[in-house]
Amino acid sequence: MGVVKRGVPAVQQQPYYSGVDSMLESRQGVRVNGPDAAPVYKFLKAHKSGFLGSRIKWNFTKFLVDKEGTVLARYGPTTAPLTIEADIQKALGDK
Repeated sequence: MGVVKRGVPAVQQQPYYSGVDSMLESRQGVRVNGPDAAPVYKFLKAHKSGFLGSRIKWNFTKFLVDKEGTVLARYGPTTAPLTIEADIQKALGDK
């Protein structure tokens, strides 16, 4: 299996993502923090905390997950996707 990009708009940040990516506009928003957070985000945050704790602070937080479901890394919103290319290749066994 290759790389899957999964973009889901967070309803807590809705005012900030409008028009950012047409792919996101067709998806229903989910909660990423709090007791009503979507189960996938509860799982991801439980396995990789961020710099200031487990809450997702801003849009574009990224998680790298292997094919077994192990959360390998968490990247902050300001981390450019191209800067994690080596990590993705390593996870895929390309390097």
